[in-house]
Amino acid sequence: ADKPRQAGGEHVMLTERGTTFVYDDLVVDCRNLELMREAAPDALIVMDATHAVQSPPSSAGTGTTGGGRRFVPTIARMAAAVGVDGFFLETHDRPEQALSDAAVQLPFEQLEPLVLELAAIGRASNGGRR
Repeated sequence: ADKPRQAGGEHVMLTERGTTFVYDDLVVDCRNLELMREAAPDALIVMDATHAVQSPPSSAGTGTTGGGRRFVPTIARMAAAVGVDGFFLETHDRPEQALSDAAVQLPFEQLEPLVLELAAIGRASNGGRR
């Protein structure tokens, strides 16, 4: 959070997107959300729930990322309970035809119900804040 501020940025947003480990996949550790908040208490903490479920391009050489769209709600629910300030959620009316990140984009019709659920989770858990 210091670099953007040193460059004159007044408003900082930190994003959790997962970390790559030896399994050739991204792993989200919810502790990172708390650690980011502790490191930069005035920054917005955001969960990129669609990027977090991406898989690297296949070894078939297509250059296209894969992923597990079905896990987007799970990751987002966890982040809502922890108390993030916002979400990145990629969406498309026909995800299978999306030019980028097709494997992780949510269909439009799933977006509103998920956002309403995330808001309810955040309110119920008090976002981890006291």
